[in-house]
Amino acid sequence: MAERSELSKKDQVRNYLIQELQSGKYPKGSVFLSENTLIQRLGICKNTVREAYSSLVSDGLLERIRGKGTFVIGFESRHERETFRREVRLFIGDPMHNHEDDPFVGAIVTGLHAALDPFGWRIRLKCIDAVENLRQVLQTLDGELRSGDNAVLAGFDFPADLTGPLLGKGVRVLTVGRPEDGRIPFAHNDYRGSMYGTVRKLISMGHTKIALADRRTGHLPSFEERREGYIQALSDAGIIPDARLIAEYHGFDISCGDEIWSKLSGCGVKYSAAVIYGDWATLGFFRNATASGIRIPEELSLISYCNIPLRLGNLQVTRVAARHSELGKAVGKLLLNQQESGGNAVMVAPRMMEGNTVMQSLQPREC
Repeated sequence: MAERSELSKKDQVRNYLIQELQSGKYPKGSVFLSENTLIQRLGICKNTVREAYSSLVSDGLLERIRGKGTFVIGFESRHERETFRREVRLFIGDPMHNHEDDPFVGAIVTGLHAALDPFGWRIRLKCIDAVENLRQVLQTLDGELRSGDNAVLAGFDFPADLTGPLLGKGVRVLTVGRPEDGRIPFAHNDYRGSMYGTVRKLISMGHTKIALADRRTGHLPSFEERREGYIQALSDAGIIPDARLIAEYHGFDISCGDEIWSKLSGCGVKYSAAVIYGDWATLGFFRNATASGIRIPEELSLISYCNIPLRLGNLQVTRVAARHSELGKAVGKLLLNQQESGGNAVMVAPRMMEGNTVMQSLQPREC
């Protein structure tokens, strides 16, 4: 019978490392024994130790992160390891507490699923209610994410103070909405361009006094971009923007429309058209206009930024709809294609959905 060949020094070290992994001293996700420690312990040359570690990294048992060390992955097979990596954690703002029934949540999940499902990816969803409490959001994310995880954040603000700690711990972060950190890939609605086009459309129909009502919450860059598009459209048409015709509100119910109506009613400026962000805010505004005997669109043209079709009697509200499922699909494609350098971005254009609440301007009405 042929003699069994002796194990190479590399394989001896490798077996020693596997025994250490099996000992239970290094749970999954923990920092593993360093190369320098092993060199000192066994008196083995550096190259041999490095080769043994590299073989365990190739087999998916260990993971090296530059500047941080070597981490324990587990005892999955290579196929299982690759399958595990095909997972994304979706953290999404849900201030109305509707969870999977929220239209925004559902649309983002649908788009993300469309992009990732053909490649066998798994999506794990977690809704976040307290979207304006960034400290609480960070605590939630930091507690649930670890090095090597893929995370998509959607529906709240992404300052560097939020995303920086996640990048620092080795999480791969992408956002739906513009982040502060330019290294992070993101998909974003082109709110500046769409608002610019909406206001120019009203101007072309004879409107020169146009009110804007917008919700200052959720994702601040989107709010700022809509306002910039509004101001730029007026300025390019030679119309001086009037701050009195810009109304901010907070909240997510029909009373927001009452707040908008009250602010614009006391503004002291005549206006013939209004652009309102939010479905509930639009409904509340319309209710006040009807109660005040204002006919839409004969006396006041109305455009809503919302995704839900709004039918009010014989009126179908003209609206600008964000393509949230396309945002989900776009960020999914970024996740598949992202290079280590990051910094990729996809802009998705909202679309105008024609209704019958806009007409040629009559005399601007009194507030």
